[in-house]
Amino acid sequence: MRNQRRLLAAIATLTLLIGLDAAATGSTVESYLKIRKQDHYNPYLTIERAESDAGRFANTPFEITGTLTGCVQQQNGTTLIMITLPDKRTLTMNAPLSESRFLDSNTGIRMRLLVHLNISSDPNTIGASSGLDVLAATYEDELKAIESKKHPQKSLIYTRSLAGRRTTNLPSRSEGIPIQQGSAQLSTFVRTYLTPEAQAVYPYYYAYIAHTNPHLSAAELQSITVSLLHFSERFRVDPRLVVAMIIAESDFHPNSTSYKGAMGLGQLMPFEAKALHLTNPYDPIENIKGMIDLLRGKLDIFREMPHGYTWGQVIKAVAAYNAGAGAVKKYGGIPPYKETEGYVRRVVSIYLKLIGYSK
Repeated sequence: MRNQRRLLAAIATLTLLIGLDAAATGSTVESYLKIRKQDHYNPYLTIERAESDAGRFANTPFEITGTLTGCVQQQNGTTLIMITLPDKRTLTMNAPLSESRFLDSNTGIRMRLLVHLNISSDPNTIGASSGLDVLAATYEDELKAIESKKHPQKSLIYTRSLAGRRTTNLPSRSEGIPIQQGSAQLSTFVRTYLTPEAQAVYPYYYAYIAHTNPHLSAAELQSITVSLLHFSERFRVDPRLVVAMIIAESDFHPNSTSYKGAMGLGQLMPFEAKALHLTNPYDPIENIKGMIDLLRGKLDIFREMPHGYTWGQVIKAVAAYNAGAGAVKKYGGIPPYKETEGYVRRVVSIYLKLIGYSK
């Protein structure tokens, strides 16, 4: 009789656990979205940005995307989730017990995780088990399907402009752009570092940059184009704005140096290159990554709405890239410096053409 009671109790417990697990699995996306909204996450913060200023962004929720490589339940009741990021780094993170539902998930599945830097951890050991804490997690494909229904025009990173079809236009996303037959013949470098959406627009940017500076070699063009699209997507910046700024800064000359000592495609100052931990500011890949990281920071400083850009935000960020955020804050907009005023006018003029503004 005692054994029978134990068996019935075990069956009841198992039934309850199965029910709870099924409920958790069935509502994983909805739960994730609810937690993300409650925690007031920063949609523009990236792991690179958070790492570069851990003190400022400690405990600020943001998202990362990666491939599930493992999930282990610990004796203390927490869960360890192992994720491989697009840049091939592997992170091991603490997660709530609720995320143990991924224990049975197949490795190799794409995941979206809401995380924050653990303020008690050493900023220099991010990527260790205590560097990042997971607040919530879900499957990337399921979340993207819901987001695309709720916000069909949310991402502007690669959408072809509807404002016009001038020859100076650059697409910003692959929607409406047929995948070219030659896309299958893209180099391994291009296919490794660019998403399918970015691969679809790669030929447009490659040709435009080649036209802007015909002296660039094929290898340089490939490195610049891939870096521009890859880091624009990673930092969630419109690549056409980056193109406009590089034209204004260096006209796509990688070895350009200003009389003030600004270096490379994005004309980074020595102190900026040091803060961004660049080993060679003239290297196109390093320079573009640093430039877009810097621009993303300026856009965050002058953000006017939770999602998307406003013209005021873009103009202030461009002005801050040239004159510094302090000067823009001091004057409440474009500082009354002749150089900065001319710089902003040129960037905005080029950007308007690239997005197809017909005036």
